[in-house]
Amino acid sequence: MLGAARAKWVTVGAATVLAAAAVLAVFSEAPAGLDPRGCSLDRSLNPPSFPEHAFGFDLQGCDLLVLTMAGTRNSLLVGLLATIFALAVAIPVGTTSGFTGGWVDGLVGRLVDLVTALPIILIGIVILSALDERGVLLVAIVMAVAAWPIYTRVIRAATSRESEQAHVDAARALGASRPRLLVRHVLPGSLGSVIAVIPPTIAFTIGAEALLSFLGAGLQLPDVSWGSLLAEAQRYIRQAPHLMLPGLFLLIVTGAFVVVGESVRVRVPD
Repeated sequence: MLGAARAKWVTVGAATVLAAAAVLAVFSEAPAGLDPRGCSLDRSLNPPSFPEHAFGFDLQGCDLLVLTMAGTRNSLLVGLLATIFALAVAIPVGTTSGFTGGWVDGLVGRLVDLVTALPIILIGIVILSALDERGVLLVAIVMAVAAWPIYTRVIRAATSRESEQAHVDAARALGASRPRLLVRHVLPGSLGSVIAVIPPTIAFTIGAEALLSFLGAGLQLPDVSWGSLLAEAQRYIRQAPHLMLPGLFLLIVTGAFVVVGESVRVRVPD
């Protein structure tokens, strides 16, 4: 009983973290005086000072808290857009594969295995490094390439399982067409399984984007992300350890996504 209560409060805390991150993302440039371009070199690498500049300043004398808030917006936006793009591919492909079976299912299975086996970080570096401009939308599309096989595999298995349920057999016996069976009877039950996969996959996407930006192949200025802020921090970590604070945001937010996803998983029936 105590363990269940503790798990509940951990989940509530994780959800609160995600809500706070969403607020930061939405209002990252709204408060007066919070301008990510309001930099001054005479404040370069200055340590935190409370309450005005709680995160201190970066090498260019920019307020690190403001940059972290802007990075929160971009990182979450990449995760959200990548999820939308990946689901737009995974839902039709996964449901068709699981419902049809046969050679279609085998072909989709091999394709998913092939894409999953690709080193997505290396592929992302090759693709993004070859482009002159790397904005949020383009990075999200590359991240969707990594995410859609995850969703497809889950939806495919759930659809195959749901197709064998008694209510689907009953609808089939009553003469329901295959499109009606899929849309009205199979798909609603199949989508429940993918809901639990969305939060941890968003965490994976955000982490992958941060790694790409850390390596210099992700978002370009004027867009910033937690990864690009950490790339600068590594060069000055000894003299300005406060530059690592965006990394704390990255760990907390991705961890919160994983916790929420685990909570959803234990509540979604198999």
